[in-house]
Amino acid sequence: MNDIVLILVAIAAIVLVGLFVWNHTQTNKGEKAQAPGLSKVSTKKLYDNIQSMIKPQSQPTEANARIGLVDEKQEKLQEAVVMTAPEVKEEVVQPAPAQAPVEEKPVEPVVQKPESVAPVVQFAAPKAEPVAKPVEAPKPEQEVLPFVAMNDDEEKEDEEVVAPTPVIPKEGLKTFEVDPLMETVGMIHATKPILGSLMLEMANNLKKLGLPIRVYVRRADNKRWYAPSNEGMYTEMAVVLLLANRLMVIDEMDASRFAMGIQQVGIALEADSESESTMSIMERARELHENVKRLDVQLSVVLSARSAVKSTAVNEAARLAGFTQLNSTRYVFGSAKQIGEATIFLRHDEFDVRYLYLLLDAPLAVPNNKPLHQFFSVANDLCSRLDMELQDSKGTPINTAAAQMIFRQLADYYSQMQAAKIEPGSQQARVLFTREG
Repeated sequence: MNDIVLILVAIAAIVLVGLFVWNHTQTNKGEKAQAPGLSKVSTKKLYDNIQSMIKPQSQPTEANARIGLVDEKQEKLQEAVVMTAPEVKEEVVQPAPAQAPVEEKPVEPVVQKPESVAPVVQFAAPKAEPVAKPVEAPKPEQEVLPFVAMNDDEEKEDEEVVAPTPVIPKEGLKTFEVDPLMETVGMIHATKPILGSLMLEMANNLKKLGLPIRVYVRRADNKRWYAPSNEGMYTEMAVVLLLANRLMVIDEMDASRFAMGIQQVGIALEADSESESTMSIMERARELHENVKRLDVQLSVVLSARSAVKSTAVNEAARLAGFTQLNSTRYVFGSAKQIGEATIFLRHDEFDVRYLYLLLDAPLAVPNNKPLHQFFSVANDLCSRLDMELQDSKGTPINTAAAQMIFRQLADYYSQMQAAKIEPGSQQARVLFTREG
């Protein structure tokens, strides 16, 4: 045990002697042997030395700054020029040889700048926020027309679609009307007279399906058709279903619910029932809806002012021109009672008060009533009262040549409506295309 202690003490003595010798040697080396990080140079001198090692950066002068700003603007201008879309030349549409409406001479618009080439007026949706997509028409001639389908997303807004309420006189109807193009009918034939209260209950159950239907019942005594009521005895019920319009279309589920509803009413009344097949209803509804979407257009022209137009001035000019104000930005040509027959609408731009938009609801206008003559007469009236200029959607003034081209395009459009078995301006067209209640 004593031997181990002596050995450890000897080793410790040797280590201490070695450290002493090494420390003495380092001390004698002079200034070069200083510990790292310890310097006799002052902080200021050290900072100056570091600054001298850094290469000075050239600072931009005021003149250079101006040049840089100019170059930046030039680059942005060049980018804007490069991004400008090339001008597209549109071909003039030839009028359809058959079924053309009576020729009319549109009123010459109030324009002081005649153009050598007639500008094309775009047919656009009444709302300007979203840009409507071009129609994918099945016919080649439709592709060159300046027609754009209305945007359904803007118009629907969860609006409930109902069939037109039938106008039935007190003496009833000898026969009820069904349009074979846009409607289908389900029939219920009773073997014995049924109380009116029971017929009314069945009619209300059918209306709960949420489908656009109208119901007629036939009295047992005079064999005439009436709306369901608690009075009288009835032997038949007719349920007319609207297949499609610009806001909706009957799908397979709707057609199935309709057929099933007719069958259930027949069972409840112990009567015979009949209706069109579900597949046939769905196919006819789809075909009709495609034609409605393709033909759902409006003719739109721009009334442009050099400076902002006050709302009060627009309201007064619109009133004197024959318009009725619907809200803060929309007007209808005619009285409020005539809104169901209206074809011309005026819209004030919400964001730029220099512009007004005059719209012709093309499918609702009767070709023989010279709709363009009235349209341009109203446009000229407003331009005169508000000191505005009539332009197309590209800002080009509309002259007489442009008005004539619009007439030819509208005549061709009406021929396409008739080819789809839809008469322009008829009650049928109003059921399919109307936008106002």
